[in-house]
Amino acid sequence: MNSTGNDIVALAAIDKLRTRQYRFYSKILSDAERTLFDGLQPAGMPFENFVWLLWSIKESIYKYLKRTQPGLVFSPTRTGIRTITAPERCFGEGSPLQWESRVAGCGKDAYRGIAFFESHIFYFRSRIHPDCIATVVGKEENFENTWWGVRSIGHPDAASQSAAVRTLALNQLKAVLSAGRLPAETSRPDMAAGAGVGFVAETMLHPDAMSRPEPMSRPDTMPGPDAIFRSGAMSVSNTWQIRKSPLGYPLVFQGEEEMTIPLSLAHHANFIAYSFHLDPHLQQANLAIGQTEPGVRPYFSREGRSVIS
Repeated sequence: MNSTGNDIVALAAIDKLRTRQYRFYSKILSDAERTLFDGLQPAGMPFENFVWLLWSIKESIYKYLKRTQPGLVFSPTRTGIRTITAPERCFGEGSPLQWESRVAGCGKDAYRGIAFFESHIFYFRSRIHPDCIATVVGKEENFENTWWGVRSIGHPDAASQSAAVRTLALNQLKAVLSAGRLPAETSRPDMAAGAGVGFVAETMLHPDAMSRPEPMSRPDTMPGPDAIFRSGAMSVSNTWQIRKSPLGYPLVFQGEEEMTIPLSLAHHANFIAYSFHLDPHLQQANLAIGQTEPGVRPYFSREGRSVIS
């Protein structure tokens, strides 16, 4: 079964001093993984960013597997990172704080590598911005059928995070299914907001209680897109919904039909992120059915019936 997993870390929210302490980071990475950091030099990555990069990869894998392993318990050291390759160019200052794209088109500014959990092999892509780390994982090395998106929002409260990330994901999902394609990358730098702090994850239940710091306040520089979402300017059809499964991961519904579209959501402080995977076989079947309305293509529910978007 195809799946997807993602994570986002707001770097203003982490405790840098604590992260550098062996007692803390040894709960996230192994001694062998510690040596990977030396291989990334002279990339200039602070060690605390490396620790949270590995956290985001392992958290993303946990989300990927949770769909098919209901009893899985998140334990970072059970997941291993085999390789990490630094990007050809840094995703740094001056880069957009948000994007929406097919992961395969993320270009030369993403960290990439191979990770494993038991017999499962995963590939990952991660972008590190001065304000955040965003990661997506999958079983396809080229990520041709996976999309991801990241945005900053103006209000880091749980209700705003949850509403904004769902609206962002549904809008992009419907756009991809309707158009049958997506430009290599779209970004909205005009919606950038100052990164805040605090943490609420969409599907995380961490028994080891390695929580990130409690929220603190930081003024916004500009209104975030959550205000636009609440105003209805970016509303989606209420026939499409994201619901939470009994195990906590998100499910996509049209009406009462559960769709065969794996989706992962994450939010941390003033950042929200999503990833979703579209089965290429179902996409081809959709194209074979043809359009029933201009610009609209059907997709399949779990019952195998075509559903019109």
